[in-house]
Amino acid sequence: MAKKDWLVLIGISLFTLLSVPAKAQQRKAEVKGTVVERTSNVPLEAANVWLLAESDSVMLDVVSTSDDGVFLFSDVSIGSYLIKVSYVGFKPEFYPFEITARTLNMDVGVVEMEESIIYLDEVVVTAKISDLRRYWRHIRQFGRNG
Repeated sequence: MAKKDWLVLIGISLFTLLSVPAKAQQRKAEVKGTVVERTSNVPLEAANVWLLAESDSVMLDVVSTSDDGVFLFSDVSIGSYLIKVSYVGFKPEFYPFEITARTLNMDVGVVEMEESIIYLDEVVVTAKISDLRRYWRHIRQFGRNG
């Protein structure tokens, strides 16, 4: 081979070797997990799952769990994150994790949600009788015209 051919071959080889790490850094990760009720281990459908930046808790993405309690974030860049999981009647849960070049498919596992029970002393409902009579007249009037 001529000297010019060797230089071209070396140039192509160097370009190929240098572009591989750049492509690896551009790859995006998938983060998945399952949300269940702590005591019964029943999957929680439609739980809200937020992907937050760990440094300042900025919301990056939000998804809802499927009918079997599974959530999935795709296109997550390398970095440190928090997952916040919330569901009506349950305490919110937070899970920190990190995506590196070696952990491009992250499974955070099972997120167990604990019920949040709040007891009230009493509930008082009040109404004025004049307001009730006025509403009752409107209801009767509607019934005759309807």
